[in-house]
Amino acid sequence: LKETVMLKSVLAFPLCVTSQINGHLAFIETENKRWETEKEMEEFCSLSDLLLFIISGALERKRSQEELVIARQNTERKNEKIALLFTDVQRNMAAVTNLLNNTGQGILSFGSELSISTEYSSECRRIFNGDVGGQNIIELLFAHDPEKEVYGDIFREVFKQGNLCRQSVLLTLLPEQISIDENVFSIDYKIIRESLDTSQQRIMVIMTDITEKNALEEQIEQERELQNTMVRVVEQYDSFMEIIEDFKRLLEDLEKSTELPASGEEKWKEDLYRQVHTFKGSFSMFGLQHLIRKLHEL
Repeated sequence: LKETVMLKSVLAFPLCVTSQINGHLAFIETENKRWETEKEMEEFCSLSDLLLFIISGALERKRSQEELVIARQNTERKNEKIALLFTDVQRNMAAVTNLLNNTGQGILSFGSELSISTEYSSECRRIFNGDVGGQNIIELLFAHDPEKEVYGDIFREVFKQGNLCRQSVLLTLLPEQISIDENVFSIDYKIIRESLDTSQQRIMVIMTDITEKNALEEQIEQERELQNTMVRVVEQYDSFMEIIEDFKRLLEDLEKSTELPASGEEKWKEDLYRQVHTFKGSFSMFGLQHLIRKLHEL
């Protein structure tokens, strides 16, 4: 303090290493004069510290702004990825929905409350002539079945079970076919586990219209029986014609007997029953099932 320094201008700036302030330099334009008081020196140091604080704050704000920009860019990139994922999920869901709606099968699901989900294939609407979402599965499938209460108990027991094998066994106790409006449907039951929590599991029902399939199988079976009959008739033609002639005589005798005999009615019925039973056995040898059914109706 022995020398007087008259302050004309001061320039101070921080020394930075990897964005950390480690000190500051001060350039002072002076005249070769002494400090008049210690207070002047303290004011100079305070001014230097103030400049250092202002510059440090500016650098910190700049660094924060850069970090904010980077964070905003990262968020925008994440949002873009989420939007792409959401679009993919929507596209996949639309594809699955389109697939289910074009399988020609009624597909629906329900939980432990036996209430049908609002998401189901369009075929269900056609099968049941309307919306099935929220309806009770028992009332929808087995409304007129006397065993419907039993089926409800089976479904509830399935949801109580945590073992998939036991659940599958229980499902085999349910009907495999049902009839709706003169159409026949096969039914498959599948367990859907959305997580390890058994309370979150559901049962999927897949209904397939087999009306035409059954009719075709019945037609094929009838044609097979006819072919077998023709083969047997050809192989045993004489025996077949003898049976036919005997059956014609029986019919002629019945046409002539307009009234039951006055006496021996029971014996007459027993003889007729025995002859009919004999013809049923004879016709069965040739596969004439339609004649056997008619005789059985008598």
